Amino acid sequence: MNQTNFIRSTILECLRNNHDFNGIVSAEIDGFNFSAVDIALPDSDNRCQVYRIVIVKHI
Repeated sequence: MNQTNFIRSTILECLRNNHDFNGIVSAEIDGFNFSAVDIALPDSDNRCQVYRIVIVKHI
C-alpha cells in the first residue's frame, strides 16, 4: 500500500468509526499519484451532497 492509499484509508477509518458518518462512502479512487474518496452527505432536504477528498503526493 502506498502512502496516499494509507492516508485515505486512515481518514475513511476515522469517518467509519464515527456513527454520524457511517455508510457515507460512495467511491474509492486509486490513481498513479493520488488517492481519493467520494463521500455523500444528506442535506436538510434529504438530497445527497457529494464531496471528494483527494490525497496528492507532493513531488
